[in-house]
Amino acid sequence: MARNKKETIKNAEEQTVASEIKYSKEQILSSVTFVDHHDMLDALLTDGKEYTVEEVNNIMDGWREKGVK
Repeated sequence: MARNKKETIKNAEEQTVASEIKYSKEQILSSVTFVDHHDMLDALLTDGKEYTVEEVNNIMDGWREKGVK
């Protein structure tokens, strides 16, 4: 049982580290994860700035919630 708990903690730590990795706009636009949102992200993300996956998702969510004026 202790082994499973250790594995769970290790997996959680790995996910935390992975979520903190920053990617350039170019990397995000070429990723499979965001292929369906390429045009939106090309307009919303800033050249030369790096983003975590969570930041990119938050940017997209914010844009969607804003709606059309």
